[in-house]
Amino acid sequence: MNRLQIHADLPVLGYATEIRDDGGRQIATMIGINEAALAEKPPYDLWSWKEQLNFGLSSPSDPERRISPRGPHVEESISGVEHSPLLHVVVHELNHLIDFMNSANKIRFTWPEAPGEEPYRVSIKHDAGSFGLLSWPAEYSFLSDNSDWPPSEISRRYPWLSRLCYYQCQQPIPLSWMEDIYAELGTTDFVTPYASTNSMDDFAEMMTVMTLLEQGMQFRIRGPEGKIFFDARESLRRPHFERKKEWIREFLRRPDLKYRLDRP
Repeated sequence: MNRLQIHADLPVLGYATEIRDDGGRQIATMIGINEAALAEKPPYDLWSWKEQLNFGLSSPSDPERRISPRGPHVEESISGVEHSPLLHVVVHELNHLIDFMNSANKIRFTWPEAPGEEPYRVSIKHDAGSFGLLSWPAEYSFLSDNSDWPPSEISRRYPWLSRLCYYQCQQPIPLSWMEDIYAELGTTDFVTPYASTNSMDDFAEMMTVMTLLEQGMQFRIRGPEGKIFFDARESLRRPHFERKKEWIREFLRRPDLKYRLDRP
């Protein structure tokens, strides 16, 4: 990582990006972190705030990050102790950088050369060997403003999960769908609900949860009345995760795996 930036006002918990020169060569990497995630005991329930964005019960622009008792509640702990989301966020973003440097997701994005100001169509194709092919369509497309999300190829596979929208919600999910969404999550090989939003976050979350579970992490989602809707530790033990876990193990055994950029 070449740069770590702390943001006092950021509508997301964190992000990772790569910086390329005019010739398209990767020359640097960067992570940005929301200042709220740095507190040892954050004054906000950041995980539940993020999850409730899907249902219109919280807002990315709310400085107090309020949540509702009518929405899902996320519990994350390490060895039984609740902790700041900083560890999860940083490990997640570092895993994005590992993806960028080692092409875990072999993705080709295409869009018009001169898209203009109107929404334009973005096409995605996963090449052979891409992590994304384990759970995602090989090809799909969507408008740049996400007005036609989810693409039919994804909604057919995941009719409930494909409605999750987090920071880009244009139409909140009805609360009556809540239990069905997390029930479908338990039948898939997505290790958290956020992993189901795109193949890059799928990889970052899978790597993060597999790493932190070794440190005694627990990640659960409860409904408004306390019922456990999803338990990452229990879900990861199911047979439908074996293919994805083995892919990660093989990836980490690669002798050419990079953790830093080559210097010119």
